[in-house]
Order: sequence, then C-alpha cells, then structure tokens
Amino acid sequence: MAKEISRSRALAAKVIFAALQILSKKGGQAPGRDVTSEIEKQVTFDDWAKTAYEKTGYIRWHSMLHFYSIDCIKAGFLVKNKGVWYITLNDSFIRLTTVQSMLRMRIPETDSA
Repeated sequence: MAKEISRSRALAAKVIFAALQILSKKGGQAPGRDVTSEIEKQVTFDDWAKTAYEKTGYIRWHSMLHFYSIDCIKAGFLVKNKGVWYITLNDSFIRLTTVQSMLRMRIPETDSA
C-alpha cells in the first residue's frame, strides 16, 4: 500500500519543481535570490509554508528549497556556483515532469524503528 507523502515532502517537491521551471525559463541559470523571489511570486503557499521556524527564524518554504536543493545537486540536476544556480536537466524533462511525478521520486529516508 502506498505511503502518504508528508506535508514537508510535498512542499519540497513543489518548491524544487518551481525552481527547476524558473531556471529553465531563464535559459538554465539565474542568481539564487532571483529564483527565490520568482518562486514567491509564482507559487501559492499556505500559512504553514510561510511560517518561520521558531528556533532559527527561517521561513519554512525557504528552508525546504535550500535543504532539498542539496539532493538535486547530488543527483546532478543542479549546480550552484558563487550564488548562481545552473540547471543541468534538459528542457523536455522539465516540461514532461509534474509535481506529482516528483512526489513519487523516492528520496531515501532513514527509519527510526
């Protein structure tokens, strides 16, 4: 039986997908701050995603974007250099991929059991 996707993972897929689309539209590269500001304009976030973490003060969706972008770098989809993000995927992959299919991509989780 399929396991329900966590709220955090769904948010991560949403922001990573938006980042990849934005980079694709900008010719494959853009400063990270431009990617972040475009995501903020294009993606609708609920109050939970816009909440700041109490301990760090970071906005939840910003943290998810930066944390899960590391997986994209390790997978070879993204390169960051001196504040500029570069996409390594071809445009046809991004056009064919949906948020739903990104959610189905399994990122290994550690079991606490």
